[in-house]
Amino acid sequence: MRTQTAQRYPSLAHSHILRATSRFHHWQGIGPLSIKTFEGGTAYYRANGGMFSVGPGSYLILNHDEHYEIMIESDTPVSSFCVFFSPGAAEEVRRSLTASMSSLLDMPDPADSAGDAVDFLVRTYAADRWITPLISRLKASGPELHGDPLWLEERTHEIAAALLLVHRGVIAEAERLPAAKWSTRAELYRRVRLAHEYVRTCYKEPLTLGDIARAACLSPNHLLRSYKRVYGTSPSSHAAELRLLEAERLLLAGRSVTDACLLVGFSSVGSFSTLFKRRFGRSPSAFSQKR
Repeated sequence: MRTQTAQRYPSLAHSHILRATSRFHHWQGIGPLSIKTFEGGTAYYRANGGMFSVGPGSYLILNHDEHYEIMIESDTPVSSFCVFFSPGAAEEVRRSLTASMSSLLDMPDPADSAGDAVDFLVRTYAADRWITPLISRLKASGPELHGDPLWLEERTHEIAAALLLVHRGVIAEAERLPAAKWSTRAELYRRVRLAHEYVRTCYKEPLTLGDIARAACLSPNHLLRSYKRVYGTSPSSHAAELRLLEAERLLLAGRSVTDACLLVGFSSVGSFSTLFKRRFGRSPSAFSQKR
């Protein structure tokens, strides 16, 4: 694949939507705060020291001035729908939700009230009841989507408010980790999340606890203990679940049991069949016959 020189996404005075379809795409550079969604396939991102896979049913948040790389290599067209926020949009929404009424009246211009930048955790999120419906409505919009900047700015402020709600959930997850200082818990959570994203991205490949721990810059045992505290399961159990769900999808699409087994990373059809039956209540062959 041809490598491009890192570049900066064009400066935005207003929020912007990028909608495109491609089987092959590669870009690296620095961009504004954005939400990435994809249909029809998966896009792979490198950002913030980690690897992230984004496909149907998930979205990725990247911060303002984040350096990232995107890669798409697919046999079928992959459709993107990415929301780019105007500079300071998240900070303005946070201020309007947290500042006192008198402060908002005394300083109505956000530029007059300097504050810390909103720094979201760079990670993928499963479809939820906050962001996903807003993105879906935005996708289904008519000519306003590209022809009315004011209308789009209003919609992205609504999405920014929802992002702040999602961020509260991330903080709640981080609070499960045992550390006296919040900064320590936040950094440990960031690293555990990198391990989680690594498993999500590479679950079809042979995985070792050492590989996953290195991706998170943690010792294997520290990772394992912290991972279980945050997610209530182990990396191996999560990888197995992802493999079985993908195998189910492949069987529904008409692939053979052997193909499904090997394509998702199992080396033994017998072991795969046992795990599949335990998970779905019937064997892969029976599942395939009744699709």
